[in-house]
This record gives sequence, C-alpha cells and structure tokens, in this order.
Amino acid sequence: MACFGGEIIALSKRLLVVGGTGFVGGHIAQMAHETGWSVVIAGASVVPAAGEIMRRSVDIGDAMAVHALMQEVRPDVLINTAALADVDRAERERDRARRVNADGASNLAHSCRAAGIRCVYYSTDVVFDGLQDAYREEDPPRPLNFYGASKAEGERRTLEACPDSAVVRVSLVLGFPVEGGNSFLARLRERLLAGQQVPAPADEIRTPIDVLTAAAATLELAESDYRGILHLGATSAVDRYTLAQRLARAMGLRTDLILSEASYPMNDPNFVRAPRHKRGVLDVSRARQMLRTPMLDLDETIERALETLP
Repeated sequence: MACFGGEIIALSKRLLVVGGTGFVGGHIAQMAHETGWSVVIAGASVVPAAGEIMRRSVDIGDAMAVHALMQEVRPDVLINTAALADVDRAERERDRARRVNADGASNLAHSCRAAGIRCVYYSTDVVFDGLQDAYREEDPPRPLNFYGASKAEGERRTLEACPDSAVVRVSLVLGFPVEGGNSFLARLRERLLAGQQVPAPADEIRTPIDVLTAAAATLELAESDYRGILHLGATSAVDRYTLAQRLARAMGLRTDLILSEASYPMNDPNFVRAPRHKRGVLDVSRARQMLRTPMLDLDETIERALETLP
C-alpha cells in the first residue's frame, strides 16, 4: 500500500506529532495548529492540557500501542521527532536509546504504511563521523557514538518500512522551547544569566538552523511527495564557540563565561562521555532548490532564533 495518497491532506490535514512536547516537535505542532492543521501531540509522558491541540501518551517501542494510537487518531501525516537525544545518556542506556530511536521509528513507519499515512522522521548530523568537509544526503552514515548509530538505524528502518517517507537531518537547532525539551540556546541563556561557565568547543563545527525555519520546512515537506533524506540548515557553518559568543552578544549577556573547550565531571566514575564528531556540516543545496522555505544565512538564523525568546 502506498504510504502517501496524493489528495488526503487536501481533504483533512490531521497531523500527529510524536515527540510533540519536545523542543522541535513543540514548535512544529504550534506552527501547524496556527496554519490550519488539526494537531495531535503524542509522547511517552504527555500531560493533558486544555486547548485545541489534543494529547495522547504512547510507548512507541510497543508496536500494539502504536497501532492503537493510529487507529484512534487516524492522521493524514505523522511527524516523528521523538528521540533519546542526549548523546552521553544514549551511550549509557543503549537499550532505551534503541527502543525509542530505532524500534519506535520502525513501529511508526510500519503503521504509516499500513494505513496510507505520510511519514516524516527527524534525524541528525550525528549519523556522520565528521571527517568530511560537508555531507550530502547520499553520503553513507558512519556514526562515532551510539546515539548516532541508533538514529542511523532509525533512518534505515523507517525507509525500509515505509519507502515513501521523508527523513529530515538537522545539525543544531536554535531557539527557545514552546513548553519543554532540549534547547542549546535556552541552556546558554540560563547559565549565563546565573553567572555560570558554558563549554562551547571551538573544534566542533555545525550548520545550525533556527527552530521556526525548521518547523516551516518540515510542514512544507509533510505536504509534499518528497521521499528519502533531506538536509536542513544554514547556508554556512560555524564552530560552537563562535556561535555561542555571537548568541550571547545578541542577547546582551556576558561572553567571558563561554569556554572554548568541553568540560565534564572528571571525578564522576559513572559518567560516560561519548565520542563527538568534529564537523557536522550538512550540505543544504537540495533543500534550497526544492523548498519554498528559504535556508537562511548565519546572521538571519541567529536573528530568527531569538524571535522565539519568551
């Protein structure tokens, strides 16, 4: 059965955002709601809330639970932003990371194909080893850590289960959360306001994207028939130290607290620091050619990220 019927979205436009209480998923859900979608958020621990966006709890590692959710919600499009995305935690809790990032992705994609639902899976530059100058969509994954390996497996299993799916890769998403989730910019602001030092390694290079552009591009992709992998990001790369300095200055905060090297608890015997790739540079040429949503330069990316400041 085809995963995406050409006229379905035009008739109904019901969107299920799995991981919709997270940073990226929350913005996708909010923007979709504001632009006319009927939105349902699902996640492992979703707190019911009043309002027009429905919420459901689901363990995506449980195939029967996923099937029951899909039967209840009956979306036209599913966007899967659910992830155990803490790189060090994923290294320690491999079974849990695989259950969410790979098994859960497979369960959702199988259910999408069975029901003829458009499927979009969110992935990451961490699937690469960082040894190339930049990475195109067709470059094979070579992850250095278990988080990257689990997301690469999630990509593969999503596309095998539902070949008409789209897989979105992003490098570093900037902005403030709608209600929660893992935000580099929010942590940076919080720690600088508290007078705390912030490690921002100068040897880790990324192609950041602001969360509003990421959400808009994802919703555009959701309504398209694009299949396969697509890279989203800024049109130029920057190292984490320089980026943190620029963000701090733009917010009027101290820059002297930003450290150009990583730091972690040296005296904690239970702490496992996973290997990091150095160059997470995504080539966004394909997105620039095919999407109406523009991929921004670095100045525009920073400016738009700060628009989400509460």
